[in-house]
Amino acid sequence: MEEELYGTIGALLASTEPDEILEGLEIVSGQVPALGEAESRRLFELVYPLFYIDPLDLPGHVPVLEEAIAVVAGFGQWVIPVLIQSLEPAMSRPKWPLLQTLGRMGADAIAPLIAE
Repeated sequence: MEEELYGTIGALLASTEPDEILEGLEIVSGQVPALGEAESRRLFELVYPLFYIDPLDLPGHVPVLEEAIAVVAGFGQWVIPVLIQSLEPAMSRPKWPLLQTLGRMGADAIAPLIAE
């Protein structure tokens, strides 16, 4: 993936405007199927911070959070251990976006969750 496109995605996802963030997520969603795991990880690192959005503080960002969950679920099986690790009790962040993402990934996430 071109660095310029990566920069554009980063700028859109860092915006405070939901429409711009959604535009960035749409670009990510379109790029992921053509990328390998290493490049997908770079995009995941840009998308994952959106899981920290608190829908009670920013109700206008609920569609952003829902789309971020859908996009991360599309990254593939490599993201499952990363999400499970983020569920560690020591972390003081909301767990529902992580759990929703794992749920959307379906049967592929069951065995790793049970093993953990």
